[in-house]
Amino acid sequence: LGEIFKVAAAQRGALDVHRRAQHHGQALVLAGIADGLAHPAEHLSVEGGCRGAGRREADRLDISVHNLEEVTNVSERIVLFCRDHGVDQRRAVFAGLALEEMAGNVVQHGFIKGRGRDHTIDLRVIYDQEKNIILRMRDDCLPFNPRDMSRLREPEDPLHNVGIRVVFNIAKDIRYQYVLGLNVLTLTI
Repeated sequence: LGEIFKVAAAQRGALDVHRRAQHHGQALVLAGIADGLAHPAEHLSVEGGCRGAGRREADRLDISVHNLEEVTNVSERIVLFCRDHGVDQRRAVFAGLALEEMAGNVVQHGFIKGRGRDHTIDLRVIYDQEKNIILRMRDDCLPFNPRDMSRLREPEDPLHNVGIRVVFNIAKDIRYQYVLGLNVLTLTI
């Protein structure tokens, strides 16, 4: 898996994929995620909202992100939030990785300069009564349904969309909505 991330870093050069591999790679290998990349889970739906949105503040974490550096820092905060709630290391790292990957994609491809305003991603992490980790991302970028990208594969580039495919493999549930000009993505880990 480390080699996959090194190649992706060399080809893409956008996010520091190699550093993320060192940070998250152990958990991915242990979980067998690398083996599942060829067949991302088909568990994305477009209905429903963010369960647990009214949780007490101690069980949720709200953060706004404005750039790629903040995305990386937020990933670490999410892992700590999960660990503070008794979530095992593996799932905590998965939550941080999933949000870092999806938010990183939004910053890289959705934050369009010259639209007359700065973009923001509003993130909410919830630890619910069923011991799920719910990650909700909301942004004002152009509509983007991650299912579309999770299915795209290029024979000449097997790493194309690898990050989104990893997220589809580690999430229990993925829900996407485009409501009132906002992308709303909810992941359950």
